[in-house]
This record gives sequence, C-alpha cells and structure tokens, in this order.
Amino acid sequence: MMLSIVTNESTKDDIFSIVILEENQLKALGKIIKRPNFEDILNKAIDAIRLEKERDSDWEHKYKIGTYIEDKIRLKLGTELSEKINIDKGKKLEAEDIQGGQDIVISFNGDPLYYIEVKSRWDSRSSVSMSKLQLEKASKNIEIYSLISVDVTKYNGEGDRYQLSEAEIIPLIKVLNGLGSEIFPLIENNLIAESDVSSAVKLIDFRGIINQDTIKNGFEFDFFVDDLVASLTEKVNALIGM
Repeated sequence: MMLSIVTNESTKDDIFSIVILEENQLKALGKIIKRPNFEDILNKAIDAIRLEKERDSDWEHKYKIGTYIEDKIRLKLGTELSEKINIDKGKKLEAEDIQGGQDIVISFNGDPLYYIEVKSRWDSRSSVSMSKLQLEKASKNIEIYSLISVDVTKYNGEGDRYQLSEAEIIPLIKVLNGLGSEIFPLIENNLIAESDVSSAVKLIDFRGIINQDTIKNGFEFDFFVDDLVASLTEKVNALIGM
C-alpha cells in the first residue's frame, strides 16, 4: 500500500516535498496530522493560501489598471503636461483602508482630481463590498470617484486566473460612476454624528454590498477611460489657463 503511494505519479512529488522538510518541521507536521481536527486545520490552511493568492492578484489588478489609465493620460496630454500628473497606484498592503478609501488617486500638481477604487470578485455566490472609509470617500466625492469591478468569476480562459494579463483583465471590468449619490443617503446621519463630538451614538464600522445587477449595468472599461481622459484633459487645461 505504502509503496504504491510513493510510486504513484500523482503523489510522488508531494511526498518528496514532505520528506525534504527539516526535522523540526516534520515533527510539527506529524503532531498536526495526529490531531482529531486535522481535516479542519488542513481546510483552514488551504483557505489561507487561497486568500493570499487573491490578495496578491487583487493588487496586480489595481496596478495594471492604474498603469493602463496612466499610459492613456500621458498619450493624450503629452510629455510636458503629463509630467505634472501623478497617478498613485497605492502599495501592496494588508489593510484595505490604509490607502485612504481608494486604490488609485490621480493628481495634478499635488491636487487630487479623481479617485478610483478597484474590487476583484472571486466567488459567484457573493458580490463586491466596500469598507466604511471607501463608502465615505465615494459619498464625499460623488463626481470624481469611480468603482471598478473585476469579475474574475467570468474568466473562461485557459490561463491561471490568479495571474491574468492586462488583456485578460479588461474584458472582466465594469465601472460605476457617481456611486456616492446612492451611498450618501445611507450614511448621511452617521457623517453628521461623526462631525459632532456630542453625538450620543455613532457607527465606527460598517460595510456596503454593491448589487451585482448594478455592476452589470456599469460602463465598459475603455469607454470609462476615454471619458476620464477627456475630463482630466479639460480640467488640466482649465487649471493652466489654456
């Protein structure tokens, strides 16, 4: 029985990965295997690996989308003006709110012109969600805040869905503009409460779920980018008095 497992083509590489572990690692693994809830521990480990891959891929989506927009802006504005445009694509961070309520900030001479939040959807049973800070940012910047949804569940290619190229990501994107107008009525009272130190009650944490039908009716990515670049060009020209 043991020999058949060791020589099995589908398992021998996995077995080799185990036998080359350090002695202390083998002992620790042996203790874990002996635990009565080993199956639960194993499943949690598998989930942790999946979540880590999703976080890494999510950041790659944000970076590639930001770079795509950056290239379009620089192409439209030319070298001299585009050098004054800064597109902050954020950093690879664990906490989603460290970025300040958005993933991408487009600024001109240090002044923010547009905010973009990027969300990746990995499970068809759920929609994308926004944190309290993201909801507040959207509601306070209705005209200059967009939510980009990358629906990885719709990827039908042959490649690794955790390592999608720019060309594979773009068809999966839908964009919601002005989402803050839907959010603001839901959180208005709490915004008032937070600005008043004498408020009896205020909410310190909550999330918002974005309806998938709403996302499906969003703009195609290239349409959004063309519109965004045209709008930014107009704003920049106004700022420099052209």
